[in-house]
Amino acid sequence: PDYREARYNLGLASYFLGERDDARKAFRTVAAVAPDLADPHKELGMMALEDGDLEGAIAELRRAVERDPRFGAAWLYLGVAYAKAARHQEAKSAFTSCLEAEPANPDCRKNVAAY
Repeated sequence: PDYREARYNLGLASYFLGERDDARKAFRTVAAVAPDLADPHKELGMMALEDGDLEGAIAELRRAVERDPRFGAAWLYLGVAYAKAARHQEAKSAFTSCLEAEPANPDCRKNVAAY
């Protein structure tokens, strides 16, 4: 078995304990053994965004939304990454996709209104 859920949870636990390298390793392993899952790419993208690696964040978050086009949180963080990279049209598009995926999400609404 690939233990994808256990590895994903290990990644989350490592992240929350501040063990970022271990978290990245766990999320990359999940992405490799379960290429259809969006969640590990969202986590890797968020970590890249926190590290200021905008292009890395955009790449991982795009992988997440390609795997699950209804993943509102991934669209939201993708929009944030685009905005920080001064790619405003792409940010607007990502925030709009966030709102389409999760119409009740106040963060999606706020960011669509800002653009």
